[in-house]
Amino acid sequence: MNRLNFGDLLENATGFLEDFDPSGLVYLSPQGTWAGNPRTLRDRISNELWFRIWKAKQYKEDAELLRSATYPFIRDGSSWEVTNKVFGRILGEKTAKNDGLLIVFEVLYRLIEYDADKRNAEAYVADWDSVRKAWRSRCQDKAEEFLRDVKRTLRSNSQMKVFLHTIHLLKKDKESVFDQVSSHIAEEEKVRSQIDDLLTKLKGAREKSLISDVIHEQISSVMKRLTAVPAALTRPCLELLTNPDIDISSGLQYEASSILGELKDIRSTKTLLSYLETCDPGYTNIRCNLIYALGNLRQKGASRHLVDVLEGPDSIHVQLGEGSCGYDQPMLSEKQEAIWALGKLGPDAIEVIPALVRFSQNLDREMKISLAWAMGAIGHGQKKRYKGIDAGIITTLMQLLTAEDSEIFEEAAVALRKLDLPNFLHNLYLHNFTTAALLSLKPSRTGLYELSETLLHLVSIKKPVVMAVTGDSGTGKTYFCESIAHGFGDLQETEIVYLQRDHPAHMGILNRILGLTWLKRHVDQIYYQDYPLDEKGDNPDEFFDDFMQDHAHARLIILDGWRDEPYFHQIVGTFYDKGYLDILVKFRTTFSTRRSNLEEREGALESVKIRLSLVEQPVIEETKFYREGAVLIYNLDNSISSRLSREEIREVFQRRKVDTWGDQIRIGRFERDTRPLRIYAQTLSARWQEISVDSRTISRAEVSHFSPHETTFSRILNEDLDEQPNLLQVIKLADLEVNRIAFYTQGQIACCGYDGGVGILTGFNDRLYYYRAHERPAEHLVVMGGDICSVDSEGELRITTFQKNTVTKLGRHDSPVCSVSSYRDGQILTGHRDGTIRLWNVLGQQMRVLRGQKSPVCAMAVDRHGRVFWGSDDGELRVWDPKDRKVKVLLGLEAPMSKVGLFPDGRVVLGTGIVDELERKRNSSSAEISIVDFQSGACETFRLSDIGAVNAMSVYFDGRIILGLKSCASFGSQGNLVVIDLQSSFPQYKILGGHRLETRDCLTMGPRILTCGSESESQHSLRIWGTELYVKREHDKLALMPESMEKPPYYRALF
Repeated sequence: MNRLNFGDLLENATGFLEDFDPSGLVYLSPQGTWAGNPRTLRDRISNELWFRIWKAKQYKEDAELLRSATYPFIRDGSSWEVTNKVFGRILGEKTAKNDGLLIVFEVLYRLIEYDADKRNAEAYVADWDSVRKAWRSRCQDKAEEFLRDVKRTLRSNSQMKVFLHTIHLLKKDKESVFDQVSSHIAEEEKVRSQIDDLLTKLKGAREKSLISDVIHEQISSVMKRLTAVPAALTRPCLELLTNPDIDISSGLQYEASSILGELKDIRSTKTLLSYLETCDPGYTNIRCNLIYALGNLRQKGASRHLVDVLEGPDSIHVQLGEGSCGYDQPMLSEKQEAIWALGKLGPDAIEVIPALVRFSQNLDREMKISLAWAMGAIGHGQKKRYKGIDAGIITTLMQLLTAEDSEIFEEAAVALRKLDLPNFLHNLYLHNFTTAALLSLKPSRTGLYELSETLLHLVSIKKPVVMAVTGDSGTGKTYFCESIAHGFGDLQETEIVYLQRDHPAHMGILNRILGLTWLKRHVDQIYYQDYPLDEKGDNPDEFFDDFMQDHAHARLIILDGWRDEPYFHQIVGTFYDKGYLDILVKFRTTFSTRRSNLEEREGALESVKIRLSLVEQPVIEETKFYREGAVLIYNLDNSISSRLSREEIREVFQRRKVDTWGDQIRIGRFERDTRPLRIYAQTLSARWQEISVDSRTISRAEVSHFSPHETTFSRILNEDLDEQPNLLQVIKLADLEVNRIAFYTQGQIACCGYDGGVGILTGFNDRLYYYRAHERPAEHLVVMGGDICSVDSEGELRITTFQKNTVTKLGRHDSPVCSVSSYRDGQILTGHRDGTIRLWNVLGQQMRVLRGQKSPVCAMAVDRHGRVFWGSDDGELRVWDPKDRKVKVLLGLEAPMSKVGLFPDGRVVLGTGIVDELERKRNSSSAEISIVDFQSGACETFRLSDIGAVNAMSVYFDGRIILGLKSCASFGSQGNLVVIDLQSSFPQYKILGGHRLETRDCLTMGPRILTCGSESESQHSLRIWGTELYVKREHDKLALMPESMEKPPYYRALF
């Protein structure tokens, strides 16, 4: 036969490929026709080789691939002659002699088999594994027999040299298709050998589990990172899935379907669809794996089968056996997976939109989350392909926006963003503001820019900087950490210590920080079984100090993990308690982003679902890191539409861009018009007082439902910076006379009013949601998670929950409440007019009552150790440790105490003065601040005004104290908002301004101070303050922004 021309070979191969079906396991028979379900090794090699040629053709790379695989056989007359001789020996007359392409490919198949045998003959096998050693020996014998056969066929040394040179040319390039296929086949044959051996011994549970172990070993995450070999499991898994001789109770069909979902091999499409049609509906887990795998393949032909799942029954009756009652098996999980799978089809699922729309009425929350994401994905693809969006998509998303569940709302809102409808979203009238939290977060695209400036600023002034990066599993925290862990800016990799929660080597360090005693009490033993010490020899504090000393060279320490209460939350807490934690980054995403990230990382559906359950506790807003203000918090939206790529992260962190960044992340220094402060020192005497602590059951709470009122508020930009250089904005509310404020969550402030109203201000669309929970003025306020605890002028305590639209009255009190504070674990602490203190565990319906004094408890504070500090109108400061049955009483302060706070070093800050108007008529009192060391009794006091009271007090993390006053007599008309700085060389204070009549409350938010107060008896407002530099810069930004709804939601957030 004349030597085959490569051009003719390429033309013939292209003709064959026109009929190639990539959705099934097809191979080219010796007669040159396509056949299915390869059973022999030759047929499997054919399937693998032609599938790779087909994939190369999709990228117009098939000619190059074919040349590398076939040209060595036809490079000259000698090589073509040898190829024909070897072919004749292999197949004889089974193939037409005149079909040169089939001749080349049959020889190529046989050489791939030979090379695969050689690889397996040279593979490592443990000395003790006699079974594998025997199999390796058989591979060696098979390869040697093939060479002997070829020698007998060729008969001359010269032709044998040509044959061996052909093999050399095929293997010359390690990335060649020959090398890839032979490697793939070698691994597949190894797996097949092990599975076949075990299947023959499948007699008991032990052998069944061994088969599963073989499969799991091959698909392990380690192997996926090192090689492409796991793809060699496609054909074995499809065979296991459809093998009728394997009992389904073995679990092998489940394992096979799980792995196929991970492999995403398009060749499994037809088998998966066929098995889905015949699989017993009672095998829900297998069916979910099949649907998940089909979704990952993104084949349009699967849409009809997925719709059949959606339109099937919501449950089926499963009969356990003859005579049993059986049970109803829900089909919700299958339908959820079907919706996710259809969303992955994008515009190829347009025709099934009517079937999806019906699920907007479904009561299952996860179904609605899936639907919102799927509609966004399909609509995005439709708009991109056809320049329009189906009306059913918009109406479905609009309906989902009305859901009271935050995750459903977030998915629907993000889907509308994906459809390029953000302005439309901003103008919506949203009844349920509590669902809008994610929309108020800064996207990580913006937040990471700010974080980079903060990190580069901090590492320039201190060493080390400690940053904890947290978030639910799948939010992208490790992706971010790995992007900067190798160095950025002027930081070298050797100057960064990176501790990842799930890294085996890092867990040893983290375990030592917690200590064996803690681990034994709270953590499963499997996570610390290699702990190097016993409890007697273990010293976590000493280890922590040694760790910090050993890493004294480090400029940055990164802690990476999801915060769970028993483990990583304690790790972060340890760094915080010891004064090292500087920054906490909390990544949040939509549910769909978490799932997409986890699908990419974990692969198998079971692993994805397990990881989705790993959510942080406690929520960040309830942690001391968040409440105490000493740590910079970056609460960022890291959803797919908001995040940066690895390269973009590295670029953002490359260098500092703002030299004055330090003034933009914290309240800067007030250096103009400061005044010296005189401090009077004394030592307070102390005595111990016996107390009684009783426990009782909380009487039945009265819970009522309400519909919140909704209105907008207006912002007025300060246009007279010369007169009030520290004032940025005035916020006016027409429907609520604000009396007190407290931080609620990102972009939201809780408040209560003189009219008895309790509400939440949200920067998203500048709205106020409120309800009149009291019949009398509400005078005290504290936030516990999503609950707002308020006390009215008659001392009645109520809990308002906007997430559920309920108000809870905690029964009748023996004495009115005078003060309220948050305590640990969601408990409420109240101080009463009769001198008692009560600790409410509302969920547990238990209350502890502390009795030991008769004067009213005017103000309280709780430190991080759980100690309670309170002051009374008799001027006595009391300290109670819940472990004790006695109280320490500090004497010597004569003025009634209106506020109690905690200084950063653990001392107690007291604000004094008379608040009650009746008392004011009978007494004269000065507004004073005292700082008391409750251990030694050392006290420093300074006076602010001759007549008045401290209405509000906020102790900043650096020791500055921000005060709101009732009277400003000694300051004249200059104001009643004061910042006291005791840390400077000379103690001083600065008057910022305030409200015309009084400043009622204040809190700090980043570089801002937020106050509420009164301009007159009937006019009340909120105001935002800062340093002159900060106010000037933000004023210029706001002045440039239009008053439209087009402002980004993260910037439009109030605070």
